[in-house]
Amino acid sequence: MEPREKRRTQADRTNAAQAILIEAAIAELSMRGYAKVTTASIASRARVTTGSLHYHFGNKDGLLMAVLDQLTKDALAMFQKLDDRTKDGISVGDALVGTLWSLYGSYRYWAVWEINMGFRSQPEKHKALVEHRLATHKRMLNEVITNPHISESTRVTLIELLPFILSSMRGIFLDTYYMDRDSTHLSEQLSALASLLNERLQGSAADTQKLTNREYRK
Repeated sequence: MEPREKRRTQADRTNAAQAILIEAAIAELSMRGYAKVTTASIASRARVTTGSLHYHFGNKDGLLMAVLDQLTKDALAMFQKLDDRTKDGISVGDALVGTLWSLYGSYRYWAVWEINMGFRSQPEKHKALVEHRLATHKRMLNEVITNPHISESTRVTLIELLPFILSSMRGIFLDTYYMDRDSTHLSEQLSALASLLNERLQGSAADTQKLTNREYRK
């Protein structure tokens, strides 16, 4: 006799409902833009009532902050998976840039830009957004520091260059998608970023090796 399926708890149902609403908000923001997104349009995409949205998040702004929280979780999970053990002849820089671009170049990241632009003229919301971004950046750095899959030289380089890399990713995203640039332009920009990262990684690895040799001779 097959065991009965475990009943979902209230917490499970709450988490599931919130996840559906967050994903619906991400899709709405990415496809329609902040100005056109309403609680009604999000609820309709999620196939729930607006009352359900207000029950779980209070209002639209509460849901949008939850969207940022979810995309932060996506980013942190990505940083946890960073790995500088090269495969199939792909350089470390290309592999790292490719991993980062899988999030920063995705349609989901449109939602972040839409929230940024929607909140920019509202001081209190903009302040909350800035605080959220600073906290996220610290958590990203911590994931780099504690990641067991990257070498010390890669770790040092990423800690040093992370603000520049992320700013570059955001700029490439805007330049490519908002300006309707072609795929060749995108490839060239990502390749240039990977080349710079490879150069710095090689220099950092050489410095680390020199330090190791010096300590060994002692």
